[in-house]
Amino acid sequence: MSIIVIPPSKLGTSSPYVNQHASNSEEEIALATLSVLESSYPASVDSGAEPRQESKTDLRPLPAHLSERSRRPSTLIRKDSDFSITKDAFLLEDVNTNICNVSGALPSRPSFDIQNSDASHSRATSTTAKLLSPQQKRKSLIQFIALCWCVWLIGWNDGSTGPLLPRIQEYYHVGFTVVSMIFIGNCFGYVIGAALNVWLNDRIGFGKVMVFGAFCQLCAYVIMAIAPPFPIMICAYFILGFGLSLQNAQANGFVGSLQENMSTKLGTMHAAYGLGAFTSPFAATYFSGLNSRRWAFHFIISVGLALSNLVLIVCVFRFKQQDDVLAEAGQEAIYDSNATQGGSKYRQILGLRAVHLLAVFAIIYVGIEVTLGGWIVTFIIHERDGGHSAGYISSGFFAGGIAVAGSAALPFITGLLASKYGMGSLQPLVISMMGVMVVVWGLVPKGTRRID
Repeated sequence: MSIIVIPPSKLGTSSPYVNQHASNSEEEIALATLSVLESSYPASVDSGAEPRQESKTDLRPLPAHLSERSRRPSTLIRKDSDFSITKDAFLLEDVNTNICNVSGALPSRPSFDIQNSDASHSRATSTTAKLLSPQQKRKSLIQFIALCWCVWLIGWNDGSTGPLLPRIQEYYHVGFTVVSMIFIGNCFGYVIGAALNVWLNDRIGFGKVMVFGAFCQLCAYVIMAIAPPFPIMICAYFILGFGLSLQNAQANGFVGSLQENMSTKLGTMHAAYGLGAFTSPFAATYFSGLNSRRWAFHFIISVGLALSNLVLIVCVFRFKQQDDVLAEAGQEAIYDSNATQGGSKYRQILGLRAVHLLAVFAIIYVGIEVTLGGWIVTFIIHERDGGHSAGYISSGFFAGGIAVAGSAALPFITGLLASKYGMGSLQPLVISMMGVMVVVWGLVPKGTRRID
């Protein structure tokens, strides 16, 4: 609907007031608006007053019996609300109707189109995003739980390696350097998966990439469960890293695109990772004490968990694009006009300075985490004369000493801090935590050095 405001100066000079103020379009519209209000709320005339000839442009006070809401509606309705915009538009239409009913002979004027107004569209979108039906809220919750389960399984995998590492060395009769190849294979899988994630997402979409990553994870666990020769074991870790990388990137990208409670949900999802890394060493430590190749039976449990993850991803996301999945939860897609400009996406990503800085930070942080979580059990066994129960120390590392305070609660707390104070507030928190780690590590008592 388009509304054209007709200046009173184009309609003749029948009213002396209009003649006097023909150059001021805002006053003309205000006077015409008053005539509409007068027609809607006619004032009562005193019986003692003499009747006189009234003009449409006469200023008269509103009746006293009207409520405060009717007398001053602008103070009760937010200026930038959708209702205010729509009300003003229809008010302008009534003004034009009351001024004159003329067509064809007037010069063209810029039109105000409500449907094409960017401001109205953005406000309507934000209003719609908050009015979710119970079914949409339920779907959003199910999608988030599915992603948390997926990330929980990633933590389960990372927490399993440390307790099993001494047993793998013993079973395959390899040293520290050779057994470290499983970390190299896993790292290469992660790097290649991260590099191909953007390309795969553009080609097959969010749902299919998640299913593909979960299927790779399942295949890797099936290979590990039979305790194959060591080179095949390294290949299995490569496939595992590739699948986990796809799921990790897609899950973080999906939750990061949410419009409501994004920081809190990201913290909760990473808390699920910490919970998985906390629970897996209990099972891995038990199987690491079994004789022969039965230590690999730990991966049979991982096969069952990976199969449940695959089924859940298929049932919840159903191979759909991310925008379609978000639409089911009541969130409209947000298109970036700059996404299709400037050449390749890889060129745009690598051209961001923040990407390189965060990559360096991730290399240091994840490297420290995997190194401590993977080798701390071997260190305790060889340097502190720890026994089979040393595998439980890995749970303590990922738990932070108290329940899941380290890897579960801290990401949630940091998400809350980032949501309230911004990402810049996390810098002193991260530096202080690293400082505490160095101090605690320095306080560990030294044992008698053993010469091998």
